[in-house]
Amino acid sequence: MSSKSFIDMFGDVALKETRTVTISEDRPGGLPANDYGFDEWYCVDPACDCRRVLFFVLAHHGKGHVATISHSFDPPGKRSLVREQTFLDPLLPQSHLAEELLQLCKDVLVSDPAYCGRLERHYRMVKDAIADPDHPCQELLNDSDRDRAAKVARARAILPPKRRGNRKWR
Repeated sequence: MSSKSFIDMFGDVALKETRTVTISEDRPGGLPANDYGFDEWYCVDPACDCRRVLFFVLAHHGKGHVATISHSFDPPGKRSLVREQTFLDPLLPQSHLAEELLQLCKDVLVSDPAYCGRLERHYRMVKDAIADPDHPCQELLNDSDRDRAAKVARARAILPPKRRGNRKWR
């Protein structure tokens, strides 16, 4: 499966609609204080209708990529190989924070019906774009090697600016 970041394909929409969760203070046994951005990646195979999103979770303050979470829009069927609708992708990088970020994703993000509707709309936007040979994202789809500078710029774009002092982001 080939996938692309939603922010690379629809930057203006992604900047407005990508979720970031802020943990404002360290809690024993919990996630450390940080801003965690949930960068959405979608399948760009025109023949595939997998109806899922991959979240590349980015920690703003010094940690970078900390988890890769897979979420299916549909619950797993009886014959599904994977029994969970939202899970840590076993084939992609994870950090020691991954399990807690998965729980955060389940409790806060995918439990919100409006947000799930937004994810499905984003999925449909990507699928419509890859089906349209005249869509501006076709150039991106044909570009198989994204340089590191573009990835860093994308990570910076979805996360709020670094906090100064004791100011807390909402």
